[in-house]
Amino acid sequence: MSIQLTCPNCEAILRLADAMAGRMGACRECGGEISVPQDLESFRPLQERPLGKATLDDIVKELARRGETAVLTVLGDRKKTRDQRTDSTILSQSESDTQIGLGPGVRQYTTEEIPPTRLEQLFTGLARLAQMRIEAERLAQSKDAIDPAEGAGSFDSKSNFEFKGDPLGMSLADFRLRHERQVEGRRRRMPWCSDESPGVNNPELHSEAWHAAAGIVHARIELPFENNSPTVGGVRTSLVLYQFVDERLFQVTAFLPPEGLNQVVQALNIKYGEPQSVNHEPRQMLWWKLNSSIEVSAGRLHPREDAIVRYFHDELLAEASRRRPSGSADL
Repeated sequence: MSIQLTCPNCEAILRLADAMAGRMGACRECGGEISVPQDLESFRPLQERPLGKATLDDIVKELARRGETAVLTVLGDRKKTRDQRTDSTILSQSESDTQIGLGPGVRQYTTEEIPPTRLEQLFTGLARLAQMRIEAERLAQSKDAIDPAEGAGSFDSKSNFEFKGDPLGMSLADFRLRHERQVEGRRRRMPWCSDESPGVNNPELHSEAWHAAAGIVHARIELPFENNSPTVGGVRTSLVLYQFVDERLFQVTAFLPPEGLNQVVQALNIKYGEPQSVNHEPRQMLWWKLNSSIEVSAGRLHPREDAIVRYFHDELLAEASRRRPSGSADL
């Protein structure tokens, strides 16, 4: 192990062995005398220090060294926070002279001087999420609370999104009833579900053989030859796929032409407000509620690739993902 010191005379960066702790030495550059401290931990390069001995400022500086942009908000000492006896604290941002007042006992470290608009977007999204959690707790305590026995599939418009009237978490039985119809000129009733032919790969339903054993069902409400796929935000899709796990709707995926993406995003902004998260490369936007999310991913014109809009229930999607067979099981 080694430590890193700066010569007080010439400011050269020196690396010294641990054995030098508490001893006197000489700078290799200027020959000046150097006193090596007994406690070496604070002089080690950040990447060599144990995490348990790193300060909050060290942690943020290490993230900056890795090229990450991060905000670390500390709510203060837990006991003092509970007793509400902390004094108002203003702590300067790491690697910046900017100072931000965040209220009693709250401190903030950032890897760089982040633009105010970006900070506002971040904290506005967190505030919305916190408010949704508060409302969900109130709902759970009220006489109109959802029966816990209904589990993750239960629907609450404050917690879950719905796609054109189909709420995430709805039952497969309710879905069949809602979209039941006779196909004109055919001895065929809709919706079309993959459990009609279990254990079979079906490209038109994006279903795979392992889905049946995993309790996963894919469905669509129109047939390919009908050329009548649903619209999203006024844009005609090439396919809308409904996906269920344990007979609960965990995801709706809409495939649409890339040139129609802006129109869909405008419609989402009008209905749900600005997205909580935006990524520019690749272009991707995310809206979220307490239990579900909407993700919009841009496609490409050359070579042509569909844009995708996904509505998904967080817990149910995670459960469906866990059931995917691992590669080691196929050896």
